[in-house]
Amino acid sequence: MLIPNRNKEHKNEIKKPTLPLIILASICVIGTIGYKILWADYNATWMEAFYMTFITISTTGYREVHPVNNQIMIFTIIVSTLGISSLFYMFSILMENLFVYQFSETSIMKRRLKAVNRMENHIILVGFGRVGRIVADELQASGEKFVIIDNDLKVSKEIVDKHDWLTFEADASDNEVLKLAGIERAKSIIVATSNPAITVFVVLSARELNKSIFIVARADEDNAISKLEIAGANRIINPYSTGGHRLASIALNQHVIDFIDTTFSTKSVSLKIERYRLDENTKYNNKLLKDIDIRKHTGVTVIGIISGDDIKLSPDANTLVYACDELVAIGTKEQLIKFNNFLKD
Repeated sequence: MLIPNRNKEHKNEIKKPTLPLIILASICVIGTIGYKILWADYNATWMEAFYMTFITISTTGYREVHPVNNQIMIFTIIVSTLGISSLFYMFSILMENLFVYQFSETSIMKRRLKAVNRMENHIILVGFGRVGRIVADELQASGEKFVIIDNDLKVSKEIVDKHDWLTFEADASDNEVLKLAGIERAKSIIVATSNPAITVFVVLSARELNKSIFIVARADEDNAISKLEIAGANRIINPYSTGGHRLASIALNQHVIDFIDTTFSTKSVSLKIERYRLDENTKYNNKLLKDIDIRKHTGVTVIGIISGDDIKLSPDANTLVYACDELVAIGTKEQLIKFNNFLKD
């Protein structure tokens, strides 16, 4: 989803008070020179002349520093009129800019909420640090709809603006913030914050608001894993441990890892693996895989069947499928879309 860049929103609306400032400065200079000349007989100083100009423009109302004649009265009226007009002009521009800024902020938030309200089966990404940015890149490359929540996006503003990602700068442990991000309609939430306490709070809140949502949580320390499991996380990932295992795997099985990376590359979107849960009233209940003939109709290959705690890998054609089973299939993005639609029919 695209949200208008805040800078783009204001670019053609915010006015610079350059002209009124130039006018005001010019009046101050002219007024100072004028009073200096008009009070030449009294040996007025430049400071006295500027002081008189200032109290005239600002309507402060202190007494004159030297006697006033008709010429000085007329000059004072002119300086006062022009000076006050330039001040009002400048203040009007500043107030207009303030109104435009506040209106734009409200408008942007309304657009964000409207965009999120149209979302279903999207992903919520909490935390936009180094790990979160990588996750966001992967989600975008895979074509997923997602929302980013982070309490400080100023550091990452350039990245967010570049991609026009849908973001909320707020505390994700607040239930109301998660509701604004569409937690009730989201299919999963990724909690990528580095603070273990915040991660636990967010997982608890997410599980409370959506009992069926799939929660992936980051845990930098092993002692946080049990807490996150109790809180309701479905998968817990230690990025450092995962990175270490991957480094070792590449060193030990270079060609195998290269093959997997090439085949399942998110950026090229060659092949993907997804799982689909059959409905309770599915017409495929108690049927053999060969009778359903998923490969013929969709092109995907079923590589596993999850039935409760029982997992069947590489099921053959004579394997029975029951309602509420989860079918794990491999195929291209287009084939998997056909697969999901086929099982819904």
